[in-house]
Amino acid sequence: QRITIMSMVSGLTCDQHPAPRASACRSIGVYILIPVFREDATFVADSGRLLVAGMKDDNLQVRVRACWSLANFCDSLDVIKSTQGIEDIPIDVILSVAQCCISSAQDNDKVKCNAVRALGNFAKFASKNLLFLRLTNP
Repeated sequence: QRITIMSMVSGLTCDQHPAPRASACRSIGVYILIPVFREDATFVADSGRLLVAGMKDDNLQVRVRACWSLANFCDSLDVIKSTQGIEDIPIDVILSVAQCCISSAQDNDKVKCNAVRALGNFAKFASKNLLFLRLTNP
């Protein structure tokens, strides 16, 4: 069932119209809060990649939904870390989410407020080693 949902949602993130892309991003943000989805490392990694891609969309509404979902994603990372560990989530996904949130803080106000929320959730989750990983391994 998770595979079907992720296949459908990931397909909609590439739709030619912005409304389905925005809805797909929002759906990811809702699903990532559900424990059974959050426990699936592949779902989490794919969600992070899709949301980062959504943040690069030209349409503001898509970016707003993707950023809201990224904040939920970062909040889920904290829960995942405390319950099952993050070892199965690729570090490149985690770092690209952090970089995306930082660069989104310069976007439209509707995106910016969610980017700051995402960064706050990320800071709560991330260890000092993770935060400095990008600086020491460019």
